[in-house]
Amino acid sequence: MAKPILRKSSIRLTIIATAILLLAIMGGTAWSSKDQQKKSLTLEERDKLTVEELKVENKTKGLTIIGLEKVPHQVKVTLRNDYSKAITSYKVSIGVGTMHKPYLAGIGEPEFFLPGQVNQDIYPLQPGIEIHGIKILAVILDDKTADGDPQHVREMQEYRLGTKMQRKHVLHLLQKALALPSSDLQTYLANIQEADLLPMSEGKEKLLPRQVRFGLGDERERTLRRIKELRQTLEPSIAAKNSQDAELRLQRQLNTLIQSYTISVNRL
Repeated sequence: MAKPILRKSSIRLTIIATAILLLAIMGGTAWSSKDQQKKSLTLEERDKLTVEELKVENKTKGLTIIGLEKVPHQVKVTLRNDYSKAITSYKVSIGVGTMHKPYLAGIGEPEFFLPGQVNQDIYPLQPGIEIHGIKILAVILDDKTADGDPQHVREMQEYRLGTKMQRKHVLHLLQKALALPSSDLQTYLANIQEADLLPMSEGKEKLLPRQVRFGLGDERERTLRRIKELRQTLEPSIAAKNSQDAELRLQRQLNTLIQSYTISVNRL
């Protein structure tokens, strides 16, 4: 009769020991996390870092950092394009944050970062800058070739694909609008909703890679802002009953937008 009692006691002791060990591990993890939080610098502490203390790394061969300058809460990064081709997109990381600059996302004549050109960007002092520093991650060139960290090159290309898909769909809508009678243009634009800008069903869009979805979403937001700006531009003329003038201005602006989108879709 003694053996079963000894086994139960042994089991109890094992359970208690295991529980103590788990608590110790959890406690150790919690303290480790707290220690990491203590090591993370506040914005005021990051502000005290000197340029010399910032680690700089370049994953590209031709987008060169030629200057760094600290300003309150920010850092100015001066870049030079040392490629023989124009840069149409690039990506930089500051601490744990990344910044993507897509030149072809604007309207009007496409902007490029030309060979030999010097640009200055201002970035916030992101958390982790004291550990990770500043990195030039990747670029896409005018001939659609790319250079830099493969993962970030792929993400930029996927984002660009999403932008292109959205612009092609919006371009079709704008061309359809321009073919309408002048009197119907304002009504057509006024009735455009975000759902009309979806190039595919929401279900299909959710299956796309994350960065493609980001490209689609960001471009949709830009399109909605441009449509809103068109409406606001026309409101004074409509209120003053200068409908003919308003229609002509709308047609001119639509033509400009269509030309811009056509050029960028071919470049993307």
